[in-house]
Amino acid sequence: MKRLVCGSLLLCVLAAMPSRAGESPAPVTIADLAILANDVVIAHAGAVVGSEWTALWIDRVLKGDDLRGGRDIIWVRQREIPRAETNGKSWLLALNRLGDGTYHVANGGSDANLVTIENMQAPVVAQVIKAIGAYGPRPAPEALNGDVAEWIKRAARSETATRNEAMLKLLAAGESARPQLTAAGCGTDRDQAGVARTLLPLLEGGPVAGNMRLILGPATLALQPGDIRNLGVNYANLSAEEVQIVIGSSAWGANLLASASYELRALPVRKEGEQQPAAGAPIKAILPDDYGKAKQGGFTGLPMVRVVTAFGALPVAVDVELERVTLDGKEVRRLKLPNGHFMLPGPGRYGLRARFDCPGPRPDQPELSSGGYWRGGQLVSNEIVVVVK
Repeated sequence: MKRLVCGSLLLCVLAAMPSRAGESPAPVTIADLAILANDVVIAHAGAVVGSEWTALWIDRVLKGDDLRGGRDIIWVRQREIPRAETNGKSWLLALNRLGDGTYHVANGGSDANLVTIENMQAPVVAQVIKAIGAYGPRPAPEALNGDVAEWIKRAARSETATRNEAMLKLLAAGESARPQLTAAGCGTDRDQAGVARTLLPLLEGGPVAGNMRLILGPATLALQPGDIRNLGVNYANLSAEEVQIVIGSSAWGANLLASASYELRALPVRKEGEQQPAAGAPIKAILPDDYGKAKQGGFTGLPMVRVVTAFGALPVAVDVELERVTLDGKEVRRLKLPNGHFMLPGPGRYGLRARFDCPGPRPDQPELSSGGYWRGGQLVSNEIVVVVK
């Protein structure tokens, strides 16, 4: 059962604490709030819609089992964090989740407890960690009970409920199920081979958020100046239910915000005798000024809604182009992708990932939640190699 704590309870507890005669009660601090909060997080505002709602991208979880850093996005009322803007500023926040699933920011009656920080080394972070004790990350999924081969058989020949349960068990097992799924895919049993062909592609890609993961392909892409190649961005559904997902918008609107971007880094060249090459430096993406921002004045964009079947993947093809351009009298290479481009230092090997962020339906949009829309999250794909000549 989830622990439900409200800010008023904390104030009552603190008010009951003895104080010296004539002294005012000690003010409530963020550390006090963190002790009783369900979750303590570091987050940034990724979207502010009108004057009602703010979407918080969860960057790191200091306490709690509900949220995961780098994966989850939650909606909160804007009045609970009124100074939040989509400027990348990080916040240290105490959160409480109510029985209806909504999250609320606890401030103990003072906006001073809505704390902005520059980095994890900020003294206030150390104070809060000391107050709440050691909280590790969410535990990994339980190991698959029973023999993998038996679950493959159940997925192949059972009635729907048992089949779906077996498929979910195999996906939860992840890489530990891959060898036997691969063997089943090469076997003579057609039903088991069908299970393997369905599940093996879903084991690729990046981390899972909200039963979805992002898979980028092909594994290697070779480009010369002037080339335009096709890149496959696949939205994989690791659930037994059909999911509706907003992959973008004709214009950024207030219904559902979704934004796709790309991350590029130079891949290191291994030198003779070197065991582990140094990590390549990330290359800054140059994005349009209005990228990912909601239009003002009550404008509502038209969301691009797609359906992802149960245990299936939605392929979205995008173009990637390598240009040779002249800037300040110098010839450079520019890698163009949807929603921006990268200026490359020269030929070489680069690692490319796709990123997709969507906060999903807000609490005041129950018709979307009940309509099978993805609840949202932060998706990062696997890394592919781009060879630039």
